[in-house]
Amino acid sequence: MATINDLTIAQAINQYLDVIGLARSGHTTRSYRNALNAFLITLEKRSLPADQRPLKDLNEDAVSWFAQ
Repeated sequence: MATINDLTIAQAINQYLDVIGLARSGHTTRSYRNALNAFLITLEKRSLPADQRPLKDLNEDAVSWFAQ
């Protein structure tokens, strides 16, 4: 079984959204998905492709990039 360190950033985000989809309303899930899609665009602009990079490569700098 894969551990969290084996996941790509995109896989971790998708798993998180799956859980949110089970626990929250459709509107909330869409809002989270929209925000995380914007976050993924930020990562792409910073040469951190979420579908290719492991989750462990993500650090607090990414949150700072997104907030700018």
